Amino acid sequence: MNKNKIITVQMRIRDILQDSFFFQIPGESTDKSEILKVIHQKYPTSHGTIEADIQNDTAILQWKPNRFDQSAETIHQSAIKLAKEKHFDLAEQKWKQAIELNPDDVEYHYKLGLLFFELKQYEKSIQVLNRAIQICPIHDRAFLILGIDHIKLRKINRAEMVILHSKRLNQHNPLVYLNLGAIYSIQKRFDEAIKMFQNTISLSPKEIRAYFGLGQLYAILNDTENANYHFEKVIQLAPNTKMAETAKISIQSIESNRAPQPDIINIKKEEKIAKGIGYYLAGDYKNAGNLYKDYLKYKPSDDFVWYLLSEAMIRLGQLVEAADCLKKAIRTNPNRGVYYKTLGIVLHHQAKSDEAVKILKKAIDLGKTDPLSLTLYGINLLRIKKTDESIQQLQSALKRDPNNPLAMYHLSLILLKQNKKSEAGVYIKKILNMQSEFPIKKQAESLKESI
Repeated sequence: MNKNKIITVQMRIRDILQDSFFFQIPGESTDKSEILKVIHQKYPTSHGTIEADIQNDTAILQWKPNRFDQSAETIHQSAIKLAKEKHFDLAEQKWKQAIELNPDDVEYHYKLGLLFFELKQYEKSIQVLNRAIQICPIHDRAFLILGIDHIKLRKINRAEMVILHSKRLNQHNPLVYLNLGAIYSIQKRFDEAIKMFQNTISLSPKEIRAYFGLGQLYAILNDTENANYHFEKVIQLAPNTKMAETAKISIQSIESNRAPQPDIINIKKEEKIAKGIGYYLAGDYKNAGNLYKDYLKYKPSDDFVWYLLSEAMIRLGQLVEAADCLKKAIRTNPNRGVYYKTLGIVLHHQAKSDEAVKILKKAIDLGKTDPLSLTLYGINLLRIKKTDESIQQLQSALKRDPNNPLAMYHLSLILLKQNKKSEAGVYIKKILNMQSEFPIKKQAESLKESI
């Protein structure tokens, strides 16, 4: 086995447990064997083997090809050389030859997809990269370029989903956050876009596109001081570029509203947020929280930083503190649905159902009609004996996600109490027939005798 052909990914266990891609409710606890089962189910392949192991607090995934073909590899190396020399047509021919000899080598597909991307042939790039991730579903770079292809074709929702897969597999690639920042900017999700560009700068402090993106966002938000600061960073870092020229024009265009240049205290405050996000990404939630707290001493009216602090507190298991932070964020900015949704999740875990119902209702009113919000709303309605309303919300959650085991389980509980055993049995059987292993499936198993 050629070691260069092995793709290795490391994922923190706590990130897996907090990710609804793996477990429906973030924070749902499970054991190591269940985590490994879920990993294998989420990353299947018939074109090689994926091995997964857990060491301390890290899951290590490795994809290995079924075979190695030296003649194909020789052609592959020739294609790389031709591409570097900008002989793109010849490089394309060589990679196609290599794929004919060994169609299950993911790097041949990835490089060919990257070539088509560089040539702005995005549809071709998508076709080839889709094949790459079928072969190796843990190839984070293939997911990233595939997502950027979709951005170029203005398929923004699809791009977000694909790039989030790349982020899941590699949380330390600044280009992931840069492109998510661009996506959220297009979607007018400005707070999230700002966070993504700040993440980019934490990982790559000289990435001028992130500074430029922040400048544009702050200009849209009429925050002249921050807009000018970030445009000036572009000019400072890349003085003779087209982006710097655009930044100069952008500063001039808001000159009439120009505030004084940010002093050293303001710059340090901005750096605290960026550094805090860096700690957060590295899993050091305590230091991230401390930096957010320092920032909030100077600017307690920053709702988004209260939200960032709550996320750190959640991951430290400090739910009371997290709820307090979220309530402060809501008091400062009562129109952000994500604040209510996150607070609803915290209250759900605290079993504060009366309060959770009110908060989740507000989140839904503000547009958070995703399956998780509706499911948790339905569960907490059930807890406070509002059965008819609970059924309605759980059914709405199932309409949005027909394979929602949590909603099905709680609907089956209601139906069993109503002695509607055959209807409950339909949901229970669907849960038990799911390939994935998850805690709610074990609970559904215990209901089999009731039907």
